[in-house]
Amino acid sequence: MRIGVLTHNYPRFAGDFSGVFVEALCEELVRQGEEVAVWAPYDPAYDPKLSRTVRLEPYRFIWPDRLHRLGYMRTMESDLSLRTEAYLLSPALFAAGIATLTRRARAWRPHVLHAHWLLPNGFIAAVMSRRLSIPLVVSIPRAQMHRWQG
Repeated sequence: MRIGVLTHNYPRFAGDFSGVFVEALCEELVRQGEEVAVWAPYDPAYDPKLSRTVRLEPYRFIWPDRLHRLGYMRTMESDLSLRTEAYLLSPALFAAGIATLTRRARAWRPHVLHAHWLLPNGFIAAVMSRRLSIPLVVSIPRAQMHRWQG
């Protein structure tokens, strides 16, 4: 089975703990014989020489590269509110995510999409799922659910 995983947190370099739980899940799926492609926003800190068992395909959403500052635990202010720059950069992330990842999914043809977090990845994946008729699973962490419960 081919699984397309959308996340905005995935280890970028040796010792990075950003999204290690997503990495562990993806590595286990590969160990069990599944094909996994992880699609995450580009970050200048990515180490292209880092050995990976999972196919990681970062996507760029803005130019210049130094403006890639969404995800990787930099979008929220103390986990309570969005940083001001997130409001400015988010439209580019959504637009590039939908356009780029729809092209990649159309070419690779995953059997299922798995989005981590409702925003931005659940929304991006929902558009992809609808356009390409690919089943979608969205994982919502407990912390995100608590924010909406009030």
